[in-house]
Amino acid sequence: MSYQSPGPTGIGRLALEKSKVFGRWLETLTEVTEYEPDTKIVSRSISGLTPVISYRFVTPDGAGTRFTYRLEVDISKEWFFRLLRPVVMPLYKKTIESYLKRLKQILESEM
Repeated sequence: MSYQSPGPTGIGRLALEKSKVFGRWLETLTEVTEYEPDTKIVSRSISGLTPVISYRFVTPDGAGTRFTYRLEVDISKEWFFRLLRPVVMPLYKKTIESYLKRLKQILESEM
């Protein structure tokens, strides 16, 4: 993710998110819609095929920190995605899990 607008993170800030889906890199422009420093960032897509809302939460967890990532994807208007949902969703979940595993490795290597 790279921010596309200047200034501190906050509501209205734009970011370009890149993800690899089915072997292709996709870019989605997103806008921060909710922000609580060191706790929560919620953003919505403003480009791309289907509306996406992403939630990122950071909470204390014992001696460490828990990072929670959740996506809401509206596929109701795209018959192609509705048809392929049983195949696409498990693959996308696997992709997200690999991103989170890599993030964990990076964060733990900096300790």
